[in-house]
Amino acid sequence: RGMRSVLKPGGMLILDTRNWEKYRKDRVRFESFSSPRVRDGIRCIVLYVRTTPESWSDPHLTEVVFILEQDGRVSQRSYPIVYWPFRYADLIARIRAAGFDAVESDHSENQDGYVVEARAHP
Repeated sequence: RGMRSVLKPGGMLILDTRNWEKYRKDRVRFESFSSPRVRDGIRCIVLYVRTTPESWSDPHLTEVVFILEQDGRVSQRSYPIVYWPFRYADLIARIRAAGFDAVESDHSENQDGYVVEARAHP
């Protein structure tokens, strides 16, 4: 409803999101970029460490870990991100309940993410 309140009648909502059903099904625990990034002489590898609970309603955790190397010394920093994923059908139902119609999406079970477009009721 918050998104609907800032749009003019007939305004368009465009939402780009991860496919949480696929994400939970795949249960990827570790993910990293293919090559280190270098900035100001510091090499950095970014690693995502994911904890996926059994229940959709439990908090999910992704810890973003930066492994840093400079002059032969290695250090790390980590940042936890807690979130609650949602199912596609639930998202569409909430969008409609918030006052949107003409909902379209490129959602597919096998895609990592999808886009939803919806128009605010006039």
